[in-house]
Amino acid sequence: MARYWLKAVRAKEADSLSGFPSKGVNMKTDEQSAAGRILIADDDPNFLEAFGQMLEMRGYQTESVVSTARLLEVIQKKEFDLVTLDLEWEVEGKSGLDIFDQVRNLDPLLPVIIITGKSSIPTAIEATRMGAFDYLEKIYDREKILVTIKNALETGRLKRENRYYLEQIKKRYSLIGRSQAMQAVKEQIRRIGPSNSVVLISGESGTGKELVARQIHLHSRRHDRKFVSVDSGLISDSLAESELFGYRKGAFTGALNDRDGLFAEAEGGTLFLDEISNASLNLQAKLLHVIQEREYRRVGDSDYRKCDVRLISASNQNLEELIEKGKFRKDLYYRLKVIELKLPPLRERKEDIPFLAHNFIKIKSGELSGTSRSLSREAVNFLMDYDWPGNVRELENTTERLVVLASEDEITLEEAKLILGDIINCDSTSSKSLNDLTRDFRRKCIIKALSLSGGRVSRAAEMLQVDRTHLYRLIGEYQLKNLLNHFQ
Repeated sequence: MARYWLKAVRAKEADSLSGFPSKGVNMKTDEQSAAGRILIADDDPNFLEAFGQMLEMRGYQTESVVSTARLLEVIQKKEFDLVTLDLEWEVEGKSGLDIFDQVRNLDPLLPVIIITGKSSIPTAIEATRMGAFDYLEKIYDREKILVTIKNALETGRLKRENRYYLEQIKKRYSLIGRSQAMQAVKEQIRRIGPSNSVVLISGESGTGKELVARQIHLHSRRHDRKFVSVDSGLISDSLAESELFGYRKGAFTGALNDRDGLFAEAEGGTLFLDEISNASLNLQAKLLHVIQEREYRRVGDSDYRKCDVRLISASNQNLEELIEKGKFRKDLYYRLKVIELKLPPLRERKEDIPFLAHNFIKIKSGELSGTSRSLSREAVNFLMDYDWPGNVRELENTTERLVVLASEDEITLEEAKLILGDIINCDSTSSKSLNDLTRDFRRKCIIKALSLSGGRVSRAAEMLQVDRTHLYRLIGEYQLKNLLNHFQ
């Protein structure tokens, strides 16, 4: 069979009608310059030579291996865009399917085309069910081979681009914070993400509820589908139903064509309903039906549409209080909070302020000033003295103000006070009890001492004039172990 391959390739490539010059001639077109690296795995040297020769004459870069050990070794050390694998290999009791499975485990995104004889076609079909891109018979069909390889390379490229895109999205919407409170939130996201459960995110305004919703989506099996966000408070009651569910032509004045709503846009993905507390009772009833029956009806339509959408909602208000006032449906509340995730306000995780502030300064510098701004340690401590009633959103806006108005690349304490004095000096503690104020003050002092000492507890204890063992106890009591671990 291999000799037939070799003769067939050479005969056809010599044919002037083929349009391809002999090997060694530089013939890369624009299309071929984008061709990929192909690893050919087969235990027949003659087949390797013939197959590799044909691919190289089309501008592909090839490498050949004749043993499974070498195959796995090369895949781990080098990058390839495609592997062609002989399914009829049997080495040390391992079948071709076993070898394919090992390749897939090493790189799940690497396309694999199975090369097989007629007798092993059923096994090749099984390999495609296991994730192989396609299979080719060891009978010379040049056009089918080239089309299949081109499609496999394109599919692999798209998968890698999609993975890169998702990684960039995760970085863009990453949660910053090393406090115990934020570590707990991140752990909840990791657990919640893979399920399809409805989630309710509660927290004060500016704590990052949409960011958390996006993280849940990115950790879910729906991560490659759409994430659609809508603020329930920005949609008027008269338009809410048509915006969410869509409408039929002629359903109302101005409905000139059929239009899908946000549920249709989010099909297969995630729909995030921010500030769900602002939804009218009429809209609440519609949402309850969608959650219970997994279906909805467009305005002016008589038929229901099935939907596959994960619903995440958020609120900065106490929904239980709204239920008591008759402003929120109790049955919907329990449907929405199958899983509830509560976000801590920034004042309860002040040890995260340095990380957040430095990150925002870096981002805003690139976006707004074109220079690399930074915060001095004293300026960071100044920011930590404030309670941030607007939470992370207020801190982000404040850092933008610092970047735009600062005169030097390093923003000092004096300049921060000059720019932010009217904001930071406002009294945000008047509503707190004496015990809360005392606790906040002690916690701030410990955070500052640890920051100034670089995490050396003995030095921090000297600065605070307390016993080292007592300081360790306070670090545990005020949940500052993660901050301490950061310095170690």
